[in-house]
Amino acid sequence: MADYMDLADIAERLFEASDDDDERLAGRLDTLDEETRRALLASDLLNAYQVFYFWFRETPDDLAMERLQLHAASDLARGIVIDEID
Repeated sequence: MADYMDLADIAERLFEASDDDDERLAGRLDTLDEETRRALLASDLLNAYQVFYFWFRETPDDLAMERLQLHAASDLARGIVIDEID
């Protein structure tokens, strides 16, 4: 498994190549080997929205997207609130 610095370098290259485009980032993540991809998807290097988009390939409503963007991908393992239902 890649160490944190290697993952940070990979993430930086992915961000540069995708130019803040969610679809392109998801496509670039698809090209990584599974171990590296899973490590990135569970790290603090991506935010929760980027992971959401990778898995579902859709954009949630604005409030949910903002909440996801404020959390690191690693927060997903513990769960985060993205919507409140009465």
